[in-house]
Amino acid sequence: MTKTLINNSIKNRLPRRWGNGLLVVVCLTVWSISQADTMSNQPPASGGGTMRWSKLWVDPSGQGNDLDGDAICYEDFVLTNAAQINHLEWWGDGPPNHGFQIEFWKQDPGTIAYQPYAVFRSLGAQPEKSYTITSYSAVGDPTGTTHYSVNLPTPVTLAANNSSNPRWFVAIIALTDVAYLEWNWAQGIGGSSHTFQFIRGGSPAGGDWYVVLPEGRSMIVSGTYTTASLNGTIELQNLAVSPAGRSAALECRAPGTTNVLYSYPITLDGAGHYTISILPAGTFDVAVKFDHWLRAMAPSQTMVNGPNTVNLSLVNGDANGDNGIDLNDLNQIFITFDMSDPIVDLDGSGLVDLPDMNIVFINFAMTGVN
Repeated sequence: MTKTLINNSIKNRLPRRWGNGLLVVVCLTVWSISQADTMSNQPPASGGGTMRWSKLWVDPSGQGNDLDGDAICYEDFVLTNAAQINHLEWWGDGPPNHGFQIEFWKQDPGTIAYQPYAVFRSLGAQPEKSYTITSYSAVGDPTGTTHYSVNLPTPVTLAANNSSNPRWFVAIIALTDVAYLEWNWAQGIGGSSHTFQFIRGGSPAGGDWYVVLPEGRSMIVSGTYTTASLNGTIELQNLAVSPAGRSAALECRAPGTTNVLYSYPITLDGAGHYTISILPAGTFDVAVKFDHWLRAMAPSQTMVNGPNTVNLSLVNGDANGDNGIDLNDLNQIFITFDMSDPIVDLDGSGLVDLPDMNIVFINFAMTGVN
């Protein structure tokens, strides 16, 4: 299920706006940040460019936020590797009197369209992480906007983007208890050229409004890329010779699924050891299949920064490579008996013979993981 996007513009219906002269006093803390990796760098356009409002009314009576004209902008960025994000910067109107709400969302998995999963917020969709920020740096900028900078109270860890989640979205939302007061997020240049916007009650046809805007928002996203390494031993059962030089693809899957997130070629040494020097941090099912061995898997392996170890033992006897051991494999033994066939030569002796047939009998009716 997906939301229908309306891509035409509407008039600015909000009569009041924050500016540099807004009489709001906030407690600001100037933050410093050590050297970090920059995941997205979109400085503001001259004069703030095309400003877009992104604000929520905080009902002073505590009855909730339900004001028509409330709006949220979501800006996308892409991670080439898993990362811990701990610092954000953005540009816009002067400080709101209740701080900011910052949210991180994945792409809506139900569509290839550019839109965050936040379109289903009213149905219970949740961000990866959400913060309410009241302490931040806010200084005047030569572009005529206010430059905001904040170290997040706790870092948010996000996985590398892939075909299942091609982009992340971050929302910067001003919070105010003044009804219909507008806060605008400045345009960004040098990065994404799109923004997703929600406006409550903003659709010309009635109801909420969802639109893809033709320019990006100003922001800097930084933190630390997290990478892991993986090593271990693959036991190829009933192999009578060294496993050195035998190769396969090791798969990192989304836990509990057959969805392959990452695939890495591995080659065994004489002791069956393998090494993958760089892979994303995260939790995966780790699976591997060698030619006539059944696929084996280690479920829910959490890869952390630095070295990780996964050992697997693979059952021999899959002579036809269909990930099961049955009469078809026995038939392959009969067809190639007393011949030199490296696929059907299960023990690696150089000849298809009785020991290979015995391996099939021993492991008959076994199947590998999907």
